Amino acid sequence: MQNYLNPEELSILFASMQAEFPEIVTHVTIGRSVEGREISGYLFSANPLEKRDSILLNGATHPRELTGISMIVWLMLRFLYSWERKQTDIYSRLI
Repeated sequence: MQNYLNPEELSILFASMQAEFPEIVTHVTIGRSVEGREISGYLFSANPLEKRDSILLNGATHPRELTGISMIVWLMLRFLYSWERKQTDIYSRLI
């Protein structure tokens, strides 16, 4: 499991995504776990208050399923850097 990010490292990565792309990444809290930990989400939108069709990506349904969250991280980074380069084939329908 040494090649996977732990929860603290994931939090740092997600915070850095929000810091690097503040115009499209919004952190949201959707509740708390039974252990009292914050359940976070990230909204990717140039217009977060605009009602639009959406996609929910969940890679952490069960604990210790590390490949799921790794895939979500890859998709998030792919989207963000594609948006940055204005590759319309990837982001045009989402923003």
